[in-house]
Amino acid sequence: MQRKNKVFNFATKTKQSMTTIFKYAAACEAAWEKMTKEMSGYERKTTFYSDLSIAECYGVNAIRDTYRRVVKEYMNDIVYITEFAICVNHKSWEHHARHNDNLVNLYSELWYEIKDKIYEHYDGNQKALDYFFEVTD
Repeated sequence: MQRKNKVFNFATKTKQSMTTIFKYAAACEAAWEKMTKEMSGYERKTTFYSDLSIAECYGVNAIRDTYRRVVKEYMNDIVYITEFAICVNHKSWEHHARHNDNLVNLYSELWYEIKDKIYEHYDGNQKALDYFFEVTD
């Protein structure tokens, strides 16, 4: 029997599950923003980390759907797609710390996929790739 999603359980304990889900997403976003600002000075430009946190409450298919929608919508914006790649990578580490191997594996897979998509999409655009490398390094 498959274990229930710990994130979903956390986010839906109360009768006000949507409020709890958004509180969970906001807490994740705030922690991520603080960490990235302290580590690298990077200031977020999107709500992608919250978007992924909300998707987690609905399972793997919701995470994959969020991933597909962001890639489709923002692949032509190197700043936004770079931030999304960072969020996907950090989500992998977040769930590694939580010992949630299913989400670690998913986010790791998505990290390599988004990285490859960026390399392919921006092949020949050194300025965009330089931005990606500088921000993700």
